[in-house]
Amino acid sequence: MKSWLEMARAERDHKHPNARWVFHKNGERMVFNWRTWHNLCALAGVPELLFHDLRRTALTNMIRAGISEKVAMEITGHRTRKTFERYHIVSDRDIREVAVKMPNFLPKSSAAGTLLGTLTGTPEPKLLN
Repeated sequence: MKSWLEMARAERDHKHPNARWVFHKNGERMVFNWRTWHNLCALAGVPELLFHDLRRTALTNMIRAGISEKVAMEITGHRTRKTFERYHIVSDRDIREVAVKMPNFLPKSSAAGTLLGTLTGTPEPKLLN
């Protein structure tokens, strides 16, 4: 996304050097139009898409990419944990990914190839001889 925005900015700077906005119409500020939004969503095959769905998707993608919740909250503008939780939807996909990630996270015994540790990921206590 960053490279795409940089490209749009470079084009704006070349064609309309006095424009203040990366997204513009002939160098002038664009005004959001709900009718246009709904028409474009219908054309794209997602007629029920809400504008805020984009914010939710961005947040979900950041979390899945491993960006910390605090940083994701800062980027999306969520000021409270409660609002963050409303937008951060845990899906079946997220839960299935745990089954893939956990065996790689927990250390393995070199002798038996078995997982070491407890369900919470803490090491098993060592036995005294």
